[in-house]
Amino acid sequence: MNPDPRAPSTPLRSRDAFLGNPNCLTNLPASPDAEFILDAYLKANCAGMRYESNAQQVLRALNAEPNLESGEYLVIRWLLGSIRTWEVRKLITLCGVSIFNLSEHVRAHGTKRTGLTAFLNQFAEGE
Repeated sequence: MNPDPRAPSTPLRSRDAFLGNPNCLTNLPASPDAEFILDAYLKANCAGMRYESNAQQVLRALNAEPNLESGEYLVIRWLLGSIRTWEVRKLITLCGVSIFNLSEHVRAHGTKRTGLTAFLNQFAEGE
């Protein structure tokens, strides 16, 4: 979250800007511990939230197009609203979630966190 709630958030760049960088579309090979890592992030960032999804389901949902009707919708929304930038890096490098998919989830869920959008925007091309 922004330290000052009145401070404007950094807008996420357009879908086309992320599509312009082929690296954004690449899923790195997931670590054998990917589900364990995501489970730890879910426990740390979604504490107090009651959810039925497990790490495997959330990981599958993060690697797919955002589905606002899915059972993982609220979990992903909550996770994106509280995850730290260094954890996002590990979602990409260890859990195999593409930058493009993350940007699509941020856009679909309406996440407005300056640190997260600024981190993702550095991979966007052009505009």
